[in-house]
Amino acid sequence: WIIAAQASLHDKTARLEKIPLAESTLVCEALVRLVMRTRQAVLLDDASQDATFRTDPQVLARGIRSVLCLPLVSHDRLSGILYLENRLTAGAFSVGRSQVLKMLTAQVSIAIENALLYQSLEFKVAERTRDLEAANRQLQALSATDGLTGIANRRKFDATLLAEWRRSGRSQHPVGLIILYVDWFKKFNDHYGHLAGDGCLRKVAEVMSTRARREGDLAARYGGEEFAFIAPNTSIEVLMGLAQEIRQGLEALQIAHIGSAFGIVTASLGIAVMTPGAAEEPTQLIKAADEALYSAKSGGRNRVGGVS
Repeated sequence: WIIAAQASLHDKTARLEKIPLAESTLVCEALVRLVMRTRQAVLLDDASQDATFRTDPQVLARGIRSVLCLPLVSHDRLSGILYLENRLTAGAFSVGRSQVLKMLTAQVSIAIENALLYQSLEFKVAERTRDLEAANRQLQALSATDGLTGIANRRKFDATLLAEWRRSGRSQHPVGLIILYVDWFKKFNDHYGHLAGDGCLRKVAEVMSTRARREGDLAARYGGEEFAFIAPNTSIEVLMGLAQEIRQGLEALQIAHIGSAFGIVTASLGIAVMTPGAAEEPTQLIKAADEALYSAKSGGRNRVGGVS
């Protein structure tokens, strides 16, 4: 049960407040519950003299005199109660006025039903909108995520590197890149099978992603058995330390690899750090990291090659 105050020209916010029927100071609970139960109007010329209600605690406490209580019914459904009382005089609600109010209650009940229906539709639209936005966010996340490893995919890597490159060009802060290659991965797949190979790649991704500690760091699957790590605003010394940490982290897992010269899964890494110039493109950073990776592989693997 609610009391609603219509918004004025100066106050556009309507007020809706719950009314507890028990011990209410606004309505006579016994009268309201009678109308709720019977769905019949109750008109009392003087509640203090009425045989049924004169001993009611609320009638006595508040000195209720005239009362008109009407059910708001539409399509055989009770929408609410119109409750009017006068504490100053008896006979305040004449039969003629009561008839007018009874006719108006039909309009009020329809208005309430329409308002509730509109509110329900608004809620459903808002709920569907939230669901759609959540689905879109999930779709965007999926489109940027590698399905096997759960880290960023090549598409996300390309977009992030371009954004960081442009940002570094404006700030003139260097951007670092690590490219990781899982050593002799084809031999691993051939010997242990593709399911084991997939598990191995997921382990590599986990080692890399746990090292993405700073804002802007991104670990991504570059393609096949290659991974990449973008580290904005860094130095060659810091990036070298990070690459060694990744290499050692993978080595520490001791994943058996019969086809490796080391007997376990290892990785070769190439690093590069550049501060973008006006005519330079991020492909130059990738090329530099690739060259460093080639140096690490040709130098015996399970090592980090680096240029700046």
